[in-house]
Amino acid sequence: MIEEGDAILGFFAPANRILPGTKGVAIFSPMHLAWLVGVFLFCIWLLKKFDKQTSSEQKHWLRIAAAAMLSSELLRMLLLLLSGSFDPAWALPLHLCGVMIFVEFLAVWTRQDFLCELSFALGMPGAFFALVTPGETAYPFWNFYYLQFILVHTLLFLIPLFFVSEGFLPRARRLPGCFLFLLAVAGVDAAANTAFGGNYLFLGAASPGSPLEMVQRLAGRWYFWGTAALVWALWGLLYSGMRLLRRAKPK
Repeated sequence: MIEEGDAILGFFAPANRILPGTKGVAIFSPMHLAWLVGVFLFCIWLLKKFDKQTSSEQKHWLRIAAAAMLSSELLRMLLLLLSGSFDPAWALPLHLCGVMIFVEFLAVWTRQDFLCELSFALGMPGAFFALVTPGETAYPFWNFYYLQFILVHTLLFLIPLFFVSEGFLPRARRLPGCFLFLLAVAGVDAAANTAFGGNYLFLGAASPGSPLEMVQRLAGRWYFWGTAALVWALWGLLYSGMRLLRRAKPK
């Protein structure tokens, strides 16, 4: 019989304190697919609701989403610190999605075009692939860190789509700047990886089950440049799709 205290501790258990015998949520397992479908259906419903709001109401929605995203990330780090489980090798917000939490928060509050572009070009696709191939496979579904992962990445995915619904137009001419930003993040992460022995931005090795794993197999020692090529290929698809949608949209 599971005691109430054990259940609470289990809910807030970080990866290094998961109870022995606890089964995590594997990628493409029934549990993963169930919540993934639920998340994307929820996003579609929410986007339709957002589109019907007034301009002031849309700004209010965006600020709530940004505040929830950032506060949940700060709470994650605080709980890790309080539990003595904060390891700078993996717990800092230095992966792409961790960085984009702060970028998208600033984008919501400043509405600066380049920050919105970063949100669309990096935050949205990064969050999409994180949701489809989550690396948090050690956690059971009913765990704070797993649910926080779903919440943060859902909001990272939604906020750029809210920008587009509001009228923001992604521009391919800003992509070189986005790529330079990504290279700057990679430089910081390379230094952090050297200092802490981590694998931020998956510079050392691909996340198991992710598209980067295929790039690593094909590119070998050219893994970094293979990843850069994948980024540009994805941008080509994403921005071509946006251009086609704009052309197909009734005047």
